[in-house]
Amino acid sequence: MATVKNTYILGIETSCDDTGLAIVSNGEIVAFEKSSQGIHQNTNGVVPQIAAQEHLREINSLFQSCLDGAGIEIEEISAIGVTSGPGLIGSLAVGASWALGLSQNLNLPIYGINHLEGHVFTLFFSDEKPKKFPVLVLLASGGHTMLLDWSYPKAFKRIFNTRDDSAGEALDKVATMLNLGFPGGPEIERHAEQAKDELSYRFTVPMRNKTGFSFSGLKTEARKKIREHDELNLADFCASFQKAAFDHLLDQSEKQLSLKQYHGIAIVGGVSANQKLRKQFQSLAQDHSLCFFAPPLKLSTDNGAMPAIVAEKMLNGEIETSFLTGVYSRFKSKK
Repeated sequence: MATVKNTYILGIETSCDDTGLAIVSNGEIVAFEKSSQGIHQNTNGVVPQIAAQEHLREINSLFQSCLDGAGIEIEEISAIGVTSGPGLIGSLAVGASWALGLSQNLNLPIYGINHLEGHVFTLFFSDEKPKKFPVLVLLASGGHTMLLDWSYPKAFKRIFNTRDDSAGEALDKVATMLNLGFPGGPEIERHAEQAKDELSYRFTVPMRNKTGFSFSGLKTEARKKIREHDELNLADFCASFQKAAFDHLLDQSEKQLSLKQYHGIAIVGGVSANQKLRKQFQSLAQDHSLCFFAPPLKLSTDNGAMPAIVAEKMLNGEIETSFLTGVYSRFKSKK
């Protein structure tokens, strides 16, 4: 009987301020390394030039740690998947140029991976993996908030995007107003968990009678309330703002569920790491008799397993191939 040779796919993620490398073999993560850039706490936001420099400083050591973690030699790598966009051009260029050099030295195929597709494909690492499609996917992160219609193996279709700020961006900016530091989402969540009344500060849930996402008005309302109150109850304020933001995500997702039949609902992206949001979407799925999917917590934020799993499916011929041809800052849909 012929022995099936294992493939080892290297994934490289440098789209923003996380340097993530991982090795995936036969759908399983066999090595996972990540470095998050704490230096941006000093500026309450990501400085693109500094982010690129940090990626360049970290990537070699993370790669060696991946090889050690997987227990393989560099020659055993079968293919490379590198995030090519959307994201910060300088940061993306660091990962792409480094990956290109490695692929040329080893004569390996190199795939340019859509960052958003990488987030969606983290669902293949969830405890309960999607088996029936379509699945309605909420992608909510620091840079993106959108609803996606996913009918694997076809590429996902974007239903609608945020009109202005992303959910993660709104959380970060309100946290900055409250001097809670960066990134702000986890800090908002931490304080909200201590709240006694999540309705003590009344926020208007955006677009109740419209379709789409918008967080700029909610952010402006938060700024106004902070100025109006000399002594905020920080925990209650965080909980109230978080509730309004999450109610908006839930409202718009539920509207879409009424328009089409889905086999499941999923949340991905950094905001999906929030435990309250996970529970709320799990309840939404139960209310509609749907399966609920979410990636493991460590895969919610940017990481190297994202481009690795997409590249593995390209290598295996399961999905359309996209070889690396350059990097791009904005969302590009597949034709």
